[in-house]
Formats: sequence, structure tokens, C-alpha cells
Amino acid sequence: MTDSGKRTSREIGIYIHIPYCKKKCNYCDFQSFLLPCENGAADYIMGVKKELRLSAPWVENAKAGSLYFGGGTPSLLPLQYFREIVSAVEEQVLLSPYVEFTVEANPGTLSREKLRGMVSLGVNRLSLGVQSMNDRLLRSMGRLHTAEEAGEAFYLAREEGMENISIDLMHGLPGQTLDDWRTTLEAVIEWNPEHISVYGLNIEPNTVWGDLFLDGELELPGEDECGEMYRMARKVLQEAGFLQYEISNYARPGYECQHNLGYWYRRPYIGIGLGASSFIRGTRYKNYSDLGKYFQALDQDVLPIAEKEEISEKQAISETMFLGLRTAKGINQVEFTRQFGRSIDDIFTPVLQPLEKAGVIIREGQWLRLNPEYYAVSNEVFLKFV
Repeated sequence: MTDSGKRTSREIGIYIHIPYCKKKCNYCDFQSFLLPCENGAADYIMGVKKELRLSAPWVENAKAGSLYFGGGTPSLLPLQYFREIVSAVEEQVLLSPYVEFTVEANPGTLSREKLRGMVSLGVNRLSLGVQSMNDRLLRSMGRLHTAEEAGEAFYLAREEGMENISIDLMHGLPGQTLDDWRTTLEAVIEWNPEHISVYGLNIEPNTVWGDLFLDGELELPGEDECGEMYRMARKVLQEAGFLQYEISNYARPGYECQHNLGYWYRRPYIGIGLGASSFIRGTRYKNYSDLGKYFQALDQDVLPIAEKEEISEKQAISETMFLGLRTAKGINQVEFTRQFGRSIDDIFTPVLQPLEKAGVIIREGQWLRLNPEYYAVSNEVFLKFV
């Protein structure tokens, strides 16, 4: 359980990208590819460790409040590689005593030995990519696990001392019905996890499903049905005691994901690895997504940065609005004025007045937030602040 009340403004988040998978899922456009031979993976881990050393000036005098291994499927890594990366992190930055240490995992990639080793290294949060509890839908997605194996992975993690487990679920899948979705939600609630993330399917180009969609061969639930799935998740999860603290995320009280909250509240973070992004001192960076260019930069003792963007005050104001409105708490108006020297009303009155009048935006004390009834169409609201 995270003690967010004891966090400080000098804390940063650290993201480590592990790009390896057993198989590319049909919807996935993340930076990932098949797990290479042992030597190939070892070379990548060496690159990650070197990038951490080169990033030392960014993390000077800061503590890491969160450490997040994402991918890909980080749980495919041998334990020895986890040890090496964690040691490299600890050499460069002081970990907060309240550090939230997350590893993403897929069912079927976790053994009792690996889970026990993760816990011994300080991993205290597992993000399990379940996606569905319907075997037909799992096969259609290209997932390699079954619903039964997902449950087995959850309970194995519990047995090995993982006290904070998050479950990823997806709706809007080809062939998915409202009954399918309710069955998945109710099955996962029975496990009693601490956190559930609920994502609507996005059809991305250069994926198996993206190509089928362009060819007219992928039948998706309609917009109204997808909206109903979203509303069903809110109702079912809230009735089960989960708090919706962000548009796509639900948690037991005190188990909100601190790493992701850092993104939404524009806290500094560094991203290590292929294609990873960083936000440091008002500047956003993105690493090379090409493995050859990534290694070439590191061989020259420079950070593998492909893109750099210094965020203007105008951009920072827009980001503060549309990222903050993703959260249930919303935006602290007093903090906004302190940071930018102008109030939200000074800048956005023409936008806010009709939204407030329509009940889309709500003010409560110092806070400005999006009415949860409009979460399903939030992107249309956010565009007004860009």
C-alpha cells in the first residue's frame, strides 16, 4: 500500500522499458518484439544499465518515488537481469522508503521462483495483463494464456507475498458482448485485487487488427455499445468498492498507482530503454525506437535521445488542464495560479462558462474537475483546452 501523503516534490518516477514478448498481440503497437537469444537480451540489459549511468545528472539530489518496469513483457526477463537493473538504479538514485515498484507481467510468464525473487528485490506491485476472462476473446486477441491461467497467476502471486496487484482489462473487442464484459468484470472482482485498469480498444495502424480493419474484415461493437461497456465497468467496480481515481483506473482506497499519477500531474520522470520518454525540467525527451540507433548512441557515450521538446508555458498550461482533468480530483485552482501567475478563469473563461453551465465541468472548493458522467467523451472536452 502506498503512503502518498509522505511523498515529496523532489521525487521522480523511473520507467524501464523491456521490449520483449513471446508473441505480438493482434492489437499491439507498443515498442516490442520477440524475445531474442540470451546474448541479445544481455546486450539490451547492458544498454539499459549504461543509459542509467548517463542519466545520472537528471536524477541528482532527487529520490525515486516510483520504479516501473513496462513493456513488452518484463516478466519474461530472467531474475538475474532484474537484479542487475535494480542495482544500476540504486547506484544512480536514492529510492524513497515509500517507493512503489511495479513490474508488468502476463499470465504464463510467472513462476513461483520468479515471483519470490521479485519480492526479494523489492517489487511490491504487480500489473497483470489479463485483458479478458473469455477464452474465445483471448484467442482472437492473440493472447497466449487462458482465463484459468490468469486466475492461477493471480493466486500464485498472492501466495508469494504480492500484496498490491493490478489487473488490466479491455473492452470494445471484436465479437465482445455486454454479457462477456460483465462476466469478465465479475470474475476479476472475485479475486479481490487492489487495482483494476479498464481500457477501450484502439485500432492502431500496422497491427494485425489494424490491417483487418482497413480491409473491412474486423467487426467491432458499435459506439453506443462501447459506451455502455464503459458505464457498466464504472457501475460494477464502484459497487464492489473500487474508487475511480482516473478515467481508466480504479483502486481500493490507498492503492492508486503513484507512477501513473506522476504522468497526469506532470511530475518529473525519466524513461530508460528503447522508445522510452522522459520529462525533466520542463523538457520532454523520447529515445530512439530503432535498436541499432539506440546502441550506436550508447556506444558513443551519449543518451539515445531521438526527440527533444522544450515545453512552452502555453503548452504547459494546456497539459495541466487536459491531464489533470483525467483524474477524479481534477485540478487545484490555487496551485495552478501559483505555478502560472494567472488563474484558470483568466485563461479559459470562454471555454469554461458553457462547460460549467452544461454540467460538464464541476467546481468544488479549490478543485476543478470533469463530471464523471462525461468520462466516456472526455477527449472531446480535452480538445477545448489544447
